Amino acid sequence: MKRLYVWAMCLFYLMFTSCTAIRYNVPNVTDYKLFDTQTVQKSENPFLFPRTNSNVNLPDEFLWAMGNKDDKYFEYATPEMFLEATGTHSLIIIRNDSVLYENYFNGFNADSIQTVFSVTKAFASALTGIAIEEGFIKNINQPVSDFIPAFKEKGRDKITINNLLQMTSGVNQKDFRDLARLLWFYYAKDQEARCEKLKMRYEPGTEFQYSSMTTQILGMCVERATGKKFAEYLEEKIWQPLGMEYNALVSTDKNGSAKQYGGLSVRPIDMAKFGTLYLNGGEWNGKQIIPKSWVEATQTRDTIEGRSPSYSHCFWLDTYPLENVFNKNDFFAGGFRGQVIYSNPDNNTVIVRTGNKEAGVHWGRSLSKLSHFPLKTTDGFINEENIAQLNGKYKNNFGRELLLSVVDGKMVMKGLDEDYESELKPSSKVTFEDKLHNKKVLVNMRTNKILGLILEQGKESYYYSKN
Repeated sequence: MKRLYVWAMCLFYLMFTSCTAIRYNVPNVTDYKLFDTQTVQKSENPFLFPRTNSNVNLPDEFLWAMGNKDDKYFEYATPEMFLEATGTHSLIIIRNDSVLYENYFNGFNADSIQTVFSVTKAFASALTGIAIEEGFIKNINQPVSDFIPAFKEKGRDKITINNLLQMTSGVNQKDFRDLARLLWFYYAKDQEARCEKLKMRYEPGTEFQYSSMTTQILGMCVERATGKKFAEYLEEKIWQPLGMEYNALVSTDKNGSAKQYGGLSVRPIDMAKFGTLYLNGGEWNGKQIIPKSWVEATQTRDTIEGRSPSYSHCFWLDTYPLENVFNKNDFFAGGFRGQVIYSNPDNNTVIVRTGNKEAGVHWGRSLSKLSHFPLKTTDGFINEENIAQLNGKYKNNFGRELLLSVVDGKMVMKGLDEDYESELKPSSKVTFEDKLHNKKVLVNMRTNKILGLILEQGKESYYYSKN
């Protein structure tokens, strides 16, 4: 009987997905044209990032993170050709509050608006933090049923705001990499009705399970607590204070309910401002827009109460290097087809990527990796004059040590727990390689000072600080 039910559900999803795909196609970055929308008004006094006059180029040799596979170097003449080929629409790099790099591809430009899908969740999270700070919501442990009476039934009374933020609500709806389930909700005429009918699968606070409906429920709580629609609250608390340059659009269902899990459509430069807000601990021009404690909680990697160490407060934390997720501060908001807002407080860098496909690239990890590369000539490169600076010991968070020795221009690396030496040969101005032992080294350098290095070996990557 159970097997028959499973087959029936599979057939239903297949039929639904096929019909939807024929009528609407798979969700696309132009979906704001498909749905009813609400407008988030731009600022009359927009903030403009300074543009640097430095000659900034992306590194020619760069290992892009390819999902869960080994990182890969592509044989393209320029990084821009790689970005063009992988469906990228925009790439913006901001460091120290100045735009170092800004480029657009595949017919898109600075004025092009596009749907950023689950990046929307990060904005919903920010508004939740603001609503708590303003007293509309008591705290993150307040029950969802206080705002949605239907959740007092069917075992859902234990679900809290925090469970929604961490994707540990336990509801019986999982749509990560499940396009059929996502389409079932994405094209629903009444999203709120579907949310209120959800059943439970796990006890709240015991299992991480990515569900877009979870964020929709979160948004419903904020709307009912504040008495303001998502677009209205977003405009008042974020869009206007940050001096956004363009109007944003919020897609809605037929009842006018905002798709708070994936319906925001914006321009890339305004995405960068949101990333900078989080980079600066929620502060903007001397004013605390989002509580600092909320941003710090977003950066906190933990496994308590069923949480994933790679996710917090609607942001992803599985950044590069991969060796120790608990001792990093960077994070990113990610969306379908590779939309990313990446923030790294350690090197004061924000990177935005938008596009029409992921192309097998783990864009969050790739951008976090890119943030470790020196992009300005003032950051410095390894040359004959300064290569001796690499001499010395390096240590990682696990207590493992490396010894680098440079003699007559030849660099040799030895792990103190290894019985062999690796001769590293330059593969770019800041990367070195030992092909025999499948090792690659990226030197972390700022203003001609060597801070450490990243060692890549197979699927592993480790950061070593210079002693």
